[in-house]
Amino acid sequence: MDAQQTGARVTHMARVLLNLLGAGSEQLSGIAMYTTRTYAALLERRRHEYVLLTSWKQAWLERHLPLDGVKIVRGKATPSEKLQFWLETVQVGMTARQHDIDTVFTPWPLAPIAGGRKRILVLHDLYRRTHPELHSWHYQLGWNLYFPMSVAASSQVVCVSGATAAEFRRHYPGAATKAVTVHEASTIRAVPAAQRPMPGRYGLCVSSNMPTKNLPRLIEAAELLRRRGQEAPIVWIGKDNGDMVRDSLARFPELKSFILPGRVDDEQLATWYAHADFYVAPSLTEGFCLPVVEAQKFGVPVVCSDIDVLREVAGQGARFFDPLNPEAIADAIAGVAIDRVAHTGLADLARANAARFSWNKAAAELEQLF
Repeated sequence: MDAQQTGARVTHMARVLLNLLGAGSEQLSGIAMYTTRTYAALLERRRHEYVLLTSWKQAWLERHLPLDGVKIVRGKATPSEKLQFWLETVQVGMTARQHDIDTVFTPWPLAPIAGGRKRILVLHDLYRRTHPELHSWHYQLGWNLYFPMSVAASSQVVCVSGATAAEFRRHYPGAATKAVTVHEASTIRAVPAAQRPMPGRYGLCVSSNMPTKNLPRLIEAAELLRRRGQEAPIVWIGKDNGDMVRDSLARFPELKSFILPGRVDDEQLATWYAHADFYVAPSLTEGFCLPVVEAQKFGVPVVCSDIDVLREVAGQGARFFDPLNPEAIADAIAGVAIDRVAHTGLADLARANAARFSWNKAAAELEQLF
């Protein structure tokens, strides 16, 4: 019997090309972590037929992705953003033709402009458009040239938050109907150690030292707390490119409570999260802010910037402050660190909020687009 005779519903299994040529090439940046968790969820669900185009090492892929039955095509990548754009376009186009690809999925914004019957890219943030003063002119040039080309060639633009989608529609009104929101989720898989990483209570901040992360004002807030006698140790985990954090700390030689533990592995990071008293995110702008959800997953209360995207992501499990005002940052930290009743209430709300996000949910929403 055919489907019409039996009344069965026929669905089309799309052939999807998963682009894994860029994203930092095995360096677990935010986008690389997003890519790893997204692809793992899609491959675990296996609702479509997938071809993986990658320059990443086989051992790394096998450690992070369920690859049984997945066709893997080898490609090349380059650290040059501009050259990578064209290199990807050529390789994706060729691979899509060879494997009769329906949809090309690229989990970053500068996506190839050829290949497949439709193309989908992921927009993680619009820093280079919303805060151009924080980026070099040549970094801006690449974005202003290649991102509009990527958008024009794509069927849909997946935004990792509603706030990012709103910014995209505002800055690119001609492509507003292409925007769709699919939230991220916690990337932490490691089991934290039972032993605390340091004695006593501490706050945690996990980020790069990009100007948008606003770390100098967080350091100034830590100094204000020290002067008030309300010192709350804050541990910052990140790579201090250019020594920006150390230069900011040098302004306050008596401040000893802003701690840099150095490079940590997955288990150590999970341990820092699990035993933190609070998490602080002083960012001026974000696309989603994964560490907020990661902290909340462990029941850690969040104090963060009062910006649209963090209102959306952190929900009721956070206390908000003006990120331009070190006094306001210090007050918010002190409020959570000192008021243990408020702390307990926020911890419960944090866990409930984190439960809203999952990679399985994100994968199901992406499958609808495929």
